Amino acid sequence: MSSNDFFTDLSIQFPKVASEFDLEDGDHYRMERFADYTIEQIKENNVEELQKCFDFIESRLESVTPEIENALNVSYFEALLCYNDYKRGIEMKNVMPQKLLQFYLNYRDYYNSLG
Repeated sequence: MSSNDFFTDLSIQFPKVASEFDLEDGDHYRMERFADYTIEQIKENNVEELQKCFDFIESRLESVTPEIENALNVSYFEALLCYNDYKRGIEMKNVMPQKLLQFYLNYRDYYNSLG
């Protein structure tokens, strides 16, 4: 799945996020906007919309390009890792589908190993 396809799908599923995109925005910037939206759902305890965010990513995990995978790691998962509300972070992981959770935990372990 190309970057263009990924963000086109994301724009359809999450028009509020897409309204913050610019034509010149790169993958990482757009992924950061999606991370901000996801964190907003965590803060608001909007489990249904949070699940929708996670399901969107999980359903595309195995077909994304290395560039999108990198943007997921660096701009999406790092934002979630840096989200500092410990209790809600635990709740967030409980909502993540299994494949996505494993992807997230693998990246967390790598991130933590960097020191």
